[in-house]
Amino acid sequence: MNKILQTENLGKVYRVGKIDIHAVRGVNLNIEKGEFVSIVGPSGCGKSTLLHLMGGMAKPTTGRVFIEGINLAKINDSERAKIRREKIGFVFQRFNLFSALNSQQNLEIAMQIGCNGSVDHQRIKEIMRLVGLENKLYHKPLELSMGEQQRVAIARALINNPLLILADEPTGNLDSANSYKVLYLLKDLNRNLGQTIILITHNQEASKIADRKIEMKDGMIIFPS
Repeated sequence: MNKILQTENLGKVYRVGKIDIHAVRGVNLNIEKGEFVSIVGPSGCGKSTLLHLMGGMAKPTTGRVFIEGINLAKINDSERAKIRREKIGFVFQRFNLFSALNSQQNLEIAMQIGCNGSVDHQRIKEIMRLVGLENKLYHKPLELSMGEQQRVAIARALINNPLLILADEPTGNLDSANSYKVLYLLKDLNRNLGQTIILITHNQEASKIADRKIEMKDGMIIFPS
């Protein structure tokens, strides 16, 4: 397998007044192509901060992040943004869909951003079929259930064929039935398409869907130690 993401002694400190908050402390990770990895821990343990660092949305205080061998600290903001657009698909707890646009239009925007303005409507239909929503192309978010909205968000993350999907608490706003559907959709994408996925969750049961589990506490990896 090929290493696609690596962190070395990764740390993030936030200054709040006169107090330093150590959100992430000395994290070392290696993610191989095709892996499905969960990072689990209680709220406030640094999971989401770690995801932002891995995705190039935040800069580390210490340590380094590599995407396919590229040190994110050694490139400029526009180059990091290009890596996010072309190599990483993000799925968030709050879906972050444009409420005034239908599913197809939400995917069109993501495709335009990632593919230099071009749109492939056949690709959109294929991805919507993949997430089981081929009949919801023209529905706006408020016309969809919360579970369906999250599946559209997953379709958006997949639309530009990313190297890696970073999913931050993707079931946090869902009931148990829809959580199950979303988690097993991610599992199917990993198993059948070889999609590399990192799942951030506070839910120990949800974390079991992954093939490898990493536990965090107080900004540090405590398992495997």
